[in-house]
Amino acid sequence: MDLKKIFKGLPDWNKTVNDNFDLINKRVEQDTGWIKANLTGGAINKDDDPVQYRKVNNLVIVRGYLRVPESGGAIIWTPPTEFVPQNQMLVRAAFQNSDVTRTAVVRFWGGKLVSVYNNSSGDYCYIEAIYYV
Repeated sequence: MDLKKIFKGLPDWNKTVNDNFDLINKRVEQDTGWIKANLTGGAINKDDDPVQYRKVNNLVIVRGYLRVPESGGAIIWTPPTEFVPQNQMLVRAAFQNSDVTRTAVVRFWGGKLVSVYNNSSGDYCYIEAIYYV
C-alpha cells in the first residue's frame, strides 16, 4: 500500500497519520488494568476470584465473587471518584448453584455499591456491572 498515493494532495499527510496513531496510543494507555476492590460492610471477597474493577477509556467494568451481607443498606464498596457511575443502577448478581430461590440485590447508590437484599447467608454470588463514566 502506497500511502503517498492514498493521501495525494493532502498537505502534511505524514503529520496527520502520525497524529492519528498518537491518539490511538493515548486511548490504549487509559486502561487501568484490574484493581482488587476493598470491600466493606461485612462483604467478603472470594480468594480465587475477588471483586475487581477496571476502566478502559470511559468504560468501567466491575466483576467478581463476594459474600453479600444480609442486612439491607450495607455499603459493600466505595469506588474511587473516577470509577463512580453517574446514575444509580442495579448490578447483576447471580449465585452458582441450582437453588433458584437464592436472591441478592446489589446497586450503585450515591456513589457507593450497596447491598439492598440478600436471602442467602454465607454463599458467594457473582456480581457484574458495565457502565460509562
